[in-house]
Amino acid sequence: MTFDSKEERYFYYNSLAILLKAVENERTTIDLRNEASVYGTIEHADAYMNIVMRDCVFTDPRGHSYSYTMFFVQARNIRFVHIPPKSILRYNTSDKLKFFTHFRIPTNLKYFNTTASITPSTQVNMSVFKFLDYDCIGFDLDNTLLHYNVTNMVHLIYETVANYLVTERGYDSKYLLKPLEDKDIDFIQKGLFLDFERGNILKINANGIIQRACHGTNLLSIEKIKEIYPEQRWEATDAFCNDMLSTWNGPLSMKMRSLLDYFDISSSLIFARLIDAFDKEQGGPLDEYNIWPDMLDGLIEMFNRDHFKIDKGHFFPSLRENPDKYMYKCSARTITWLQELKKHCITFLITGSNVDFADFTATYALGEDWKSLFDIIICYAKKPAFFTEKRPFFNIVNKEEGNIIESKDLKRGGIYSQGNWKELTEFLENISGRQNPRYLYVGDNLLQDIYVPNSYVQCDTVAIIEEQMSEGMVHQKLSHPDEKVLNSTLWGSYFCLKDSKVNMNSLWGHVIKKYSKLCIPEIDLIAQQPLEKSYLCFNEEKYNGYYPAVPLTIKEQLQRLVGHKRDLTRTKRTFKTKRAEQKQQEGLAAVEKILENRKKRDQRLNENKTD
Repeated sequence: MTFDSKEERYFYYNSLAILLKAVENERTTIDLRNEASVYGTIEHADAYMNIVMRDCVFTDPRGHSYSYTMFFVQARNIRFVHIPPKSILRYNTSDKLKFFTHFRIPTNLKYFNTTASITPSTQVNMSVFKFLDYDCIGFDLDNTLLHYNVTNMVHLIYETVANYLVTERGYDSKYLLKPLEDKDIDFIQKGLFLDFERGNILKINANGIIQRACHGTNLLSIEKIKEIYPEQRWEATDAFCNDMLSTWNGPLSMKMRSLLDYFDISSSLIFARLIDAFDKEQGGPLDEYNIWPDMLDGLIEMFNRDHFKIDKGHFFPSLRENPDKYMYKCSARTITWLQELKKHCITFLITGSNVDFADFTATYALGEDWKSLFDIIICYAKKPAFFTEKRPFFNIVNKEEGNIIESKDLKRGGIYSQGNWKELTEFLENISGRQNPRYLYVGDNLLQDIYVPNSYVQCDTVAIIEEQMSEGMVHQKLSHPDEKVLNSTLWGSYFCLKDSKVNMNSLWGHVIKKYSKLCIPEIDLIAQQPLEKSYLCFNEEKYNGYYPAVPLTIKEQLQRLVGHKRDLTRTKRTFKTKRAEQKQQEGLAAVEKILENRKKRDQRLNENKTD
């Protein structure tokens, strides 16, 4: 393959390989996955991040060192690449300046600055995550720093919406106000989809295939699913899998709803019971159902932000009267961890709760001094639009939304309402004193807190998923007090699909692995560790990002699939194997070419000396 220009030549390089090309002929260290390391000069790096080094020292896992004239490192064996500190990353030649400019690497400083705040060099990290590698770290509040008693919360929300539908919309109490038995609780799970028109509840895999479905509360067979949804697919969920924001607003939002957190998972049971009621009254399934608009009105009424202040309804007054029943306090260890984190980087809070409700819940969970834990607080953020649109910020006066405030007037230690990510990051960049700081956001909602920040604004994320603890983890004895509500024998694991022979991930297992660096069941498990601790993170093939351990359900499925893959590899080499061999041959060819060029250069030098 030939290229006409330097720009064309590097077009197919990923960003890490580009950075390595920028430091060719510099001495650095590469840490390998087997705990060995190589120190030497980078002679050549290809588009796959295979690296040829010269005049290097290889240190094996036992600590023994060996010198090599040339050393070839395959990309798959790399754990860290240490980028030299700023003092040697000058780009004083015109060629290197063009290189940095073409790939949008900052060039307005005398040197290319590193962003790590605790080491003299930036580590291009292939598989490890560290909180202290980030300059600005943000948190969600609900179900992230603040954990709810999910069992009691599910009952409260169910009762509130069901009573609204009976008293305000005239639905039959015989179906909606029945006590919640174990089988009803088992019907509930986070991450299900509602098909409004057909009256179905769906669970899909990472490829959008409908793996399990119920009509009302009645489980459908695979044959029936295929009859309703040809090839077990539905255009609405296909659109969702392609872009999870595509169904948030617009026509598709009137066809389906994804139940993303513990504030709306009760909706699946309410929806199913209403479908059962209509079917029984009509003697069979209807051609089309139209109950979602009433349910949506019930949810909007329950969470109306004005109701907390005037103590209206059933939801907010219940939390006010008995916070111990519905919320858990943060441990002192977590609060100390947040305080220490703030000493090393900028911390911020982005919550969807209105300022008065956020103050109530955060004070309960984090203490009276909770605001001091963050450099800036954003309430009523209206995620996910906070990350994608440009709503103005509002100042806060006496726990109420005041006037619009320009982003340039945001203050450190302030608390604001609404706003947008773009202007928030301008503020954070200013107070951090860093150009292009690294951002991390920690949250529980896989659409609002994980997918959108990572996909739309390139912010790294950490997912807080309580099902990781409720389903059990490998070699861990931790248990979840609400596991009866979080786990479902009807729907199966939140993370994977046991009856899948092609893709083991559920849709949500796929989202976690693709769009987050780390998945943990609660912040307190991280707070037990030192801030500088390194964690293995997710990559394309491995599940290392689950901390403290992978869920048991994933381990069981992995073992099942490993056996299946062994059967396949006995008769056929996989594409992946062929590609790895091809890359190795390309790397060896690069080494041979470099050695040949060096040999010719030495010959020319000898000839010149002879002359």
